[in-house]
Amino acid sequence: MEFNLPDDKAEKVVRQVEFYFSDSNLPMDRFLLEQVAAGEDGCVPIETICRFKRMRATLGLKADVTPERVVTAVANALSKSKELKLSEDRKSVGRASELGDVEAKRKDIEERSFVAHPFPYESTIEGLQAWFQSQGQEVLSVRLKRARAPEGGDYFSGVAVVEFASMDAAKAAMAANLHYQGAPLTFETAAAHQERVVEEAKERAALPPLQEPAAGPAARTPALQAGTVLRVDFGDADTAAVSRDAVLEAFGRRDGEDMREFKREKGIAFVEFNGGDSEALVRFQSQGAAESALAAFEGGVLKCGDTEGKVAVLEGEDFDKYCQKVAQLMREKMQQRPGQKRGRDSHGGRGGHHAKRGRR
Repeated sequence: MEFNLPDDKAEKVVRQVEFYFSDSNLPMDRFLLEQVAAGEDGCVPIETICRFKRMRATLGLKADVTPERVVTAVANALSKSKELKLSEDRKSVGRASELGDVEAKRKDIEERSFVAHPFPYESTIEGLQAWFQSQGQEVLSVRLKRARAPEGGDYFSGVAVVEFASMDAAKAAMAANLHYQGAPLTFETAAAHQERVVEEAKERAALPPLQEPAAGPAARTPALQAGTVLRVDFGDADTAAVSRDAVLEAFGRRDGEDMREFKREKGIAFVEFNGGDSEALVRFQSQGAAESALAAFEGGVLKCGDTEGKVAVLEGEDFDKYCQKVAQLMREKMQQRPGQKRGRDSHGGRGGHHAKRGRR
């Protein structure tokens, strides 16, 4: 029985396989690189390609077995691509051109790729790519970072890795103050994102147990200690070009110094700041540390290049409100996480930092 591949599906198959072998994906896809190296003339069996999750979904394949007629139909579609080549028996596919220096390409991709968030949990690669294009952004690829669900399987975490066409394109996007469905997007390097995720996990683990007042679970607040938070008030200053790293440098971090070691040395637990914010909040690990840190700033002024901010210990009602905000964010993260109370079929909420590489 012949396998029918309509024109729209055939086009989608071609685009997907071209992406697998593209300069954007292949250098980062170790499994596919191994298959290319092992295959004759750099080709990979079409049957293997059809087992990839996105290909199975496009082709409507339920099992991990690809019938011969499906391979034939896919080969016929791929034969029209100028970026791909077929083996003589038309059962394998590869790049039409040489990939070149894999490590150099990988490094180039990493330099042009930035982690962006928050996006709604129901976001798709196609949808985000189309949105970036509609905003005039030069984006080559979007990968969705996935997280494990408590009951098994995984889900989109609300965080995407966006590969820009150039560093200039990346800088333009970060300067554009982009908002997705009303929420301001945060861009950061993969290294900075991973470091923040690790630090936040450590911070959550170090927090005392949530107290249970008479009002019940909804009123839970974290038992943060007074004198542990510094506020940097930038007022009306333009902070679009100020980064979280720049704030830390103002606390004495030297260029090239390991971020974790610096935070450990200074007793800094977390820095809450994104470029464009009017204030930064620096949380310390021990009581009284904020006041000690304040003493290091002459006149109580923090300088990030030409931008200045007034530094003060967060106290009284402001500190209480901050504790309530932290507690609320923690509750929202638990409520918005798929598989937690609301179930995985609920697609509400937004992922990424505000909610607290999909290859195939």
